[in-house]
Amino acid sequence: PSAQNAATSLELGVLNSGTTAYAKIDAVNLNTYDTNLRFFTNVAGSTVQEERMRIDSSGHLIVPNGVTLGTSVGTYVAANRLDGYEEGTFDPTIVGSTTAGTATYTTQTGKYTKVGNLVFVTVYLDYNSGTGTGKLEVHGLPFNSVTQTALPIGAMSAITKPADTYLTTETEFNSAVLRIGYVSTGTAGTRFYLDYDAAGIINISGVYRID
Repeated sequence: PSAQNAATSLELGVLNSGTTAYAKIDAVNLNTYDTNLRFFTNVAGSTVQEERMRIDSSGHLIVPNGVTLGTSVGTYVAANRLDGYEEGTFDPTIVGSTTAGTATYTTQTGKYTKVGNLVFVTVYLDYNSGTGTGKLEVHGLPFNSVTQTALPIGAMSAITKPADTYLTTETEFNSAVLRIGYVSTGTAGTRFYLDYDAAGIINISGVYRID
């Protein structure tokens, strides 16, 4: 396609069937009509048009239905669709499995990045004056996990645990909960869940899967 008044306008065209010539659709003056560049297609089997893609006035490319990667030209494969990316923060909390209780936080930080159906999270909690009972849990993950996934512990201190054990964490099926556990160094593979502790520091990061 060619351009007229290139600094202010955009001319779009389609390739004529069986030729190398372009037929002009329309010349759209971006300064006159819309601060967004929008792309429409007809809904299948009708003349109703729906917006499929937009470049907004700040230069952001917005594709509501996602981007299909690694397929041949003109071929859509659902498994190759990148349909979600998100970054954000959340407020993780220390909770008891029997009585939730409350706690006072010196530091209470949660950050996440979601790509498709995978979520990478980091959790840092420095807390005291906890009033919960039961087993020690972290609640408030940004999305429910659909698997039981172990997440690495970066650091954990001032948390009481049995001797000759190491601490573990895992997501709970279909929930936004992390359970804190421990494994005996002499009984590999047997996991127990840690009793609630009224104060401590927990640093966890890892990836889990969502629906």
